[in-house]
Amino acid sequence: MNQDFLNLTRTQTDFIQRHNSPLITLSIQVHCIGNTKEVYTVADKRNAVGKITLIETYKQMDGEWMFSTSIETYTESGEFLN
Repeated sequence: MNQDFLNLTRTQTDFIQRHNSPLITLSIQVHCIGNTKEVYTVADKRNAVGKITLIETYKQMDGEWMFSTSIETYTESGEFLN
């Protein structure tokens, strides 16, 4: 198992606590490109209109992953906007 899934950041823990409910599906994805790693923590609303995504960016410096930025985005599902 990948170690990224075993150690949640404080930002991820806060995000999960704020958006956790029986109507939410949570998932985590990690994308690495060169010396940049993006960690996506997604709260997907099962019953309705969209999803909330926490995106944390890390930069690799001297072999260590250092926190760079954090942002939350909200996306509505087009099929529910009619």
